[in-house]
Amino acid sequence: MVISCKRYADGLMHSYRALWPPDTFRAYNDYMNTAFATFQGVGIDARINTSSERKQRENANWSPEWNKRLTGEVNPAHQGKYQELMSLFKRDLGY
Repeated sequence: MVISCKRYADGLMHSYRALWPPDTFRAYNDYMNTAFATFQGVGIDARINTSSERKQRENANWSPEWNKRLTGEVNPAHQGKYQELMSLFKRDLGY
């Protein structure tokens, strides 16, 4: 589900790239690079940069099978990149 949402967001951002200022498009890519480990190999989905321990604490129904979709690491720059991207979206949309 998360990976399909990432693909959808990537499709929108790339389809409308000409409408986004270069700094916003760069910030989007920077954010996605902190949230996901991409380019895992041909036909292999990106993995989510988070730990299973964190997710297990948040979800009592956690399936051990889901662990393979995670990197086991949290990028310390993630929150800052998210805030930067949201600020640029806000600016670009006139809010």
